[in-house]
Amino acid sequence: MSAFARNLGVSLAVSVFAAGSAFAQSPAWKNTAEIYMMGASMSGTTAVGPVEAQLDVTFKTVLENLQFGAMVNYRGEAPKWAVTADVMFSALGATRDGTHGLQTTKVDADEWLVNLTGSWRASEIFDVFAGVRFTSISDTVVLTPFTGNVRTGKLSKSWFDPIVGARVKAPIGKGWSLEGYGDIGGFSVGSDLTWMLQGRVNWQMSRTVGLGLGYRALYQDYESGSGTDYFKWKITTQGPLLAANLSF
Repeated sequence: MSAFARNLGVSLAVSVFAAGSAFAQSPAWKNTAEIYMMGASMSGTTAVGPVEAQLDVTFKTVLENLQFGAMVNYRGEAPKWAVTADVMFSALGATRDGTHGLQTTKVDADEWLVNLTGSWRASEIFDVFAGVRFTSISDTVVLTPFTGNVRTGKLSKSWFDPIVGARVKAPIGKGWSLEGYGDIGGFSVGSDLTWMLQGRVNWQMSRTVGLGLGYRALYQDYESGSGTDYFKWKITTQGPLLAANLSF
C-alpha cells in the first residue's frame, strides 16, 4: 500500500472531523465520536497476478491472525443535514488447508477503509446521503502445492467508490433506539459493485455516553490490471460489532 494513498484516505476523514468540530459551539450542532470493534469473517475470492485464492475465513481465524486493528466513527449533525467519517484499518493474515492439489493457501492483507458521507435529514429519524468509499489494500497470496513449488503474488491497490444510501434511527424506549444503515455504490467507477448493510440497537446511558450492538456486512467487487498487475478483491466481510460513543 502506498503511503500517499493511505495518508490521503486518513486526511479526508480528518478533514470531515475538523469541519464538524468547527460547529461544536453551536447549540444546533451535535458531535458524536465513536470507537468500535467488529468480529469479522471474510469470504470470497482474491487474486494477485496469476495467483488466485478462495477465502472462507471465520471470525475465530481472523482473530487468531489479526496483527492490528483500529475502527473509529465520527458524525456531526444539524437539524437538516449531517456529515460522517468512518475509518477502519486492519492488518491480518490467514492460512488454511488448500484444495485442488494445494497443501496450504495463505493470504496477508493490510486494508484501509474510509467512508465519507453528507446527509440530508428528511426527518429526525430518517437520512438520505451520498458520499465516497476509499479503499487501500496491500494483498499477498501464497499458494503451497504438495509438490513444493510455491507461488506468491503481492500487490497494492487503492480506489474510490461513489456511494448513496439511507439511514434510519428510531427510538424504542427511554434511552433506547434501533438503527439501520444501507448503501450501494461503485457503479464501475472504482468497484463494479460495493454495498454495506448494518443494523444495531443503541443504548444512551447518559447525555454524553452511549453503547451500540449490531451486525455489519460489507461487499466489494473490484478488479483492475492484467498479467502480473492483475488484482481482484471480490470479498464479503461481515460480523457483529460493539461500539462506545461520546456526544458533545
